[in-house]
Amino acid sequence: MQSDNAAFQYDPTDPTATSARREKAKMDMAHATSVKNGTQMELPLPLRNVPMTERHNKDAEADEYDPFDHREVDHPLTNFDVLFHMMKASCGSGILAMPQAFYHAGYILGLAGTAVIGFLCTYCVHILIQSEYAVCKRRKVPSMNYHEIARESFLEGPPIMRKFSKVAEYTEHVFLCIYQIGTMSVYTVFVANSFKVVADQHGTAIDIRLYMCMLLIPLILLNFVRNLKYLAPLSSFALVATVAAFGVTLKYVFTDLPPLSERDPVGEVQNWPLFFGTVIFALEAIGVVVPLGNEMRRPRKYLGLTGVLNRGMVPIVLLYIFMGFFGYIKYGAKTTGSITLNLPEDEL
Repeated sequence: MQSDNAAFQYDPTDPTATSARREKAKMDMAHATSVKNGTQMELPLPLRNVPMTERHNKDAEADEYDPFDHREVDHPLTNFDVLFHMMKASCGSGILAMPQAFYHAGYILGLAGTAVIGFLCTYCVHILIQSEYAVCKRRKVPSMNYHEIARESFLEGPPIMRKFSKVAEYTEHVFLCIYQIGTMSVYTVFVANSFKVVADQHGTAIDIRLYMCMLLIPLILLNFVRNLKYLAPLSSFALVATVAAFGVTLKYVFTDLPPLSERDPVGEVQNWPLFFGTVIFALEAIGVVVPLGNEMRRPRKYLGLTGVLNRGMVPIVLLYIFMGFFGYIKYGAKTTGSITLNLPEDEL
């Protein structure tokens, strides 16, 4: 009776099971039926002379595969390393454009919209990491990168979608490259423009393209550091410098702050797409979330209600709301693409 029940442990029609497991389950069910009917069915060679309970125990062990237990990282990241990387990746120059985003949306829609977009961005990252874990568990591999997640997810999906696995893989490559090139281009222009504004006040005016060329060498050298563990101190320093810059900016923002009644609670509808685009660009750091999770010393601490991801994203979203709201209240329609351009130039 025990072997009879064990034979039905796996459903041969289960689409999530591997082909080998489905075939073995069919053989086990046929064998159990033959035993029940008083006839003995001869098992194929791979399954012959192997007790049925032992075969099912091995399959049960395979089902218990946990990718987290099989990850071997040369230089694992601590929770604080990942937290600083995450906050620095999300807290970039985009936050300086938040006042203009609030100008396009109005302060009420800006508050609600930024909170909703922040929640959706964080939720999508949770789905991505959970999907990676599920696919790694089925494929029995420790970790995957972006294009592997896309390809294997399609292969694990409905049969009609499996033929598009290669298309999904190449599409992911293209869009991730476009995202990274676009983001880095914006950052390069922002840094070069910041150097130019300061230099023009204290010396000879130089074309902004020359500043971009001067930034090229240090940026290339920085990209030779491939280990996230070695980049953690740089991210920590950059985060501290960024917060200090925000403090200086807010000093001017809170000086002679006008009343709230002078600002629009809801902006013009045709400007709402500019608001959503700016906030998504500013908040999203999708290019780092998977590598950070794969390099963690304790990857189980990445997700969850009090996980590293939430601990990093919640203060970032609040900081974006804070900067956007008060920056818009201060400068109103005069706010620029970067709030630093609204600061008095004679004090630079």
